[in-house]
Amino acid sequence: MPHLYYVNRWYTIYASIATLPILTVTHLALLYIPQFRHFNGHAGGGGQMKSQSTNGDEALDEAKRELSMITGNAPGTTSFRSPPNSIKRFLMSNLQWTLIVVDVILAMFLTGTVLWLGISEVAVENWHVVFGLIWCLGWCTVWFLDLIRVRDAFDWVAARRAKRASVANRASASKTSSIQQRHTPGQDAQSSKTQRDHYSRSHQNPISTLTKRSNRSSSSSSSSSDEDEEDSFSNNGTVMGMPPTSALVDASGSPANPQNVSASRRFLSGPDLHKSTPSDLHWTLWYFETIKLGIQERIFFFIPLFVTALFLSLGVTLFVERTCICIHPQQISTRITRMLQGVSCQPHKVCFNYLTLPEKPAEEMIVKFHASSVPLESAVYYDTVPRFGQVEAYQHMALCHWIDMRPYIKDEDRFIHSCDLTSLTPNTTYYFITTFVEQETSTRIVENREMKFKTQHNSPSEPVRFAVSGDRQSMSTISKAILHQATLQDISFFVLGGDLVYDNGMIHCYRRWDKFFREYEAYGNYNGYYIPLLASIGNHEGLFWQFGVTPLEALNYVQMISHKVGDTGLDRKLNHIHLLGQHSTLTILDSGIVQTHQSQVAWMDNMWSTKYANTNKLVAYHAPMYPSSRDFDYIWGSTGRKYWEPLFDKYNVTVGFEHHDHLFKRTKMLSTEGQIVEKGGTIYLGDGSMGISRPDPVDIPVPHFLAKRGSRFHFWLVDIARDWGTYRAIDHYGETFDILNMEKNANGEWKSVENVLTEEER
Repeated sequence: MPHLYYVNRWYTIYASIATLPILTVTHLALLYIPQFRHFNGHAGGGGQMKSQSTNGDEALDEAKRELSMITGNAPGTTSFRSPPNSIKRFLMSNLQWTLIVVDVILAMFLTGTVLWLGISEVAVENWHVVFGLIWCLGWCTVWFLDLIRVRDAFDWVAARRAKRASVANRASASKTSSIQQRHTPGQDAQSSKTQRDHYSRSHQNPISTLTKRSNRSSSSSSSSSDEDEEDSFSNNGTVMGMPPTSALVDASGSPANPQNVSASRRFLSGPDLHKSTPSDLHWTLWYFETIKLGIQERIFFFIPLFVTALFLSLGVTLFVERTCICIHPQQISTRITRMLQGVSCQPHKVCFNYLTLPEKPAEEMIVKFHASSVPLESAVYYDTVPRFGQVEAYQHMALCHWIDMRPYIKDEDRFIHSCDLTSLTPNTTYYFITTFVEQETSTRIVENREMKFKTQHNSPSEPVRFAVSGDRQSMSTISKAILHQATLQDISFFVLGGDLVYDNGMIHCYRRWDKFFREYEAYGNYNGYYIPLLASIGNHEGLFWQFGVTPLEALNYVQMISHKVGDTGLDRKLNHIHLLGQHSTLTILDSGIVQTHQSQVAWMDNMWSTKYANTNKLVAYHAPMYPSSRDFDYIWGSTGRKYWEPLFDKYNVTVGFEHHDHLFKRTKMLSTEGQIVEKGGTIYLGDGSMGISRPDPVDIPVPHFLAKRGSRFHFWLVDIARDWGTYRAIDHYGETFDILNMEKNANGEWKSVENVLTEEER
């Protein structure tokens, strides 16, 4: 399953769209739980209203049970038992706080989604702002509603305490009366009559009302939905999610007229259930009715809360807009923080220059530079002798094409210029300057210094020297030292095997790329010669460091790195091949970050069997097929072995440069699925440790296919000729700590030979 770790941005959007209704329905259901309770000694059916009574006796019994819950001492009835399910009982008895928890979960989810859209805003255009506004209005409304309910909950607690105190006083008075009756037996009949009269006067209207309702039920097939409203009492005489039962009667002991109930009471208990038709009782209508009543009755509380929530929501939305999260080292920035830092690429100048290696570096070169001014035209002027920046003195000129990054990089204007120099002379030094004409002023802007590079030789036998590393720690003294040590070796080009800047595929992390190119411009030259860069894509060039992303989700890498003359745009392929002299090729592959392993098989087979059939073959990519620390069967390694390794064996690939594991490694000569052979196989070198390293996993046994493994910052220095090759592992101090020598026999098969290091050096 090649997309096991793949998280597509659209899946996240779909999940958010699907989750919001679920959370909303849950929220509404919690609000309506009190309407579903039954007082028959068991928990009611959670999702349906109680069936209507058709028998007068049943209605009268129900009325008595309701009265028992109001008075707490009616004879002949059993007290209400709470639901046996402790979780449900807790939710129902703590409804207000349950709603708050739901709101917090909803707010966290929506905030995370807004943050995610801020990171990947390039992929969803203006959805980030729209979603942020929806989040603002929706969440602050729900939050307001539940704050009102919680505020009233404190009043209910006070009322409940008063009710309990009243009950306690009545019980005390009753006990005192009983004692007095025992001492004056002659007064028993009169006292009993007095208590009955008091009980009748105190509860005359409830009895009458309930009896009338009983009569209405016996004469009609429809029962009042008032039962459902009053079925929400608990065994302590309090409605769950409603005011205490004392609020149901007035000061004289008569039941409160539903039309005279306060707006807060109606807000908490729903519409008038005594006179509502079934259609009026729909819970969604009741929910919106509570919002309306809440705003009407708490307008002075609603306005400041709404304004606060509005500014808070918009503030969060704007603050996380265009978020950048980089690692190695950890850096987080947003549009606001970058605005405070100022622009990265100053206007009216060339910001920085770099070279990328084309397919035929003896005859071609790709010059790139960035600028913020809108161009009318751009060009590279070059010659084989120094011209000291005098534009008119150069003998050659190559027009450039540019990529407008303003639709993606919105903090500042940015144009990436790419200039293809062709028909060059092999093994020759060229001097060049980069220029462009500003659209605003029609002024030609010229780089104020002359630069130079040297084309590669095209000898059929002489060796080509280059360096390989990967998984680079940004702004690290170790990565700078490794780059400097590599350039001191007089290399033709430098290979970075993925994870160049750890921008995690976030377009708004473009400043991390700016720092990388400035660092490469400063340290990636030797005696003033610019050294071309050759790169393969790593998973940290993909959005959220995932494999299986789209070109848009690896936009910075795709737009800023190109290795084929005339290749521009998002449709460029990330696998490419490069000719070394006339005897070898280095093939760069995409190990499942944008292109699948399988999709590159036909291209490799065609290149190696036709155009470059008679060359030595080396490959470089990011995710290892033979990892030094992770599981041997992890998906990207096993997929590479499945699709690529048969071709490696078929075309006698000499060395594979692997990365991603941040260790030093050298394998034995291997064939299909790790079979160790003496000749004709492939040796894999790695594993990407240019400033990023991890402790040697001593608790993990060294796999059978590894010859060496260790934790050491390093790069590989390669000399490859027609019949031999030398591969040296060199650390950031310039010390060589491993050497691999290989020779090719008469049958074209490669074999490793004796290591020339002394025992002490080993």
